[in-house]
Amino acid sequence: MAANRKTLVQQARSAPPLMRPRDLGRIFGLTPHTIYRHITKNTRVLPPPLPKRTAGEAHTWLRDDVIKWLEDPSVR
Repeated sequence: MAANRKTLVQQARSAPPLMRPRDLGRIFGLTPHTIYRHITKNTRVLPPPLPKRTAGEAHTWLRDDVIKWLEDPSVR
């Protein structure tokens, strides 16, 4: 599992600084639809997205937050 987690961290480091569901899905092997489903169900299998500023704004994550979430189990 540690090798797999390292691979996920390496993938996250190559992601854009502001990640969208498509970017997060590439790392976890999930479709954007599945990412949105997890968000709406408020599950803990994904890092928490940044707060929305407007109603039409898509869910986003900071790359550094995702990396921290992957590296440190206590954050989860």
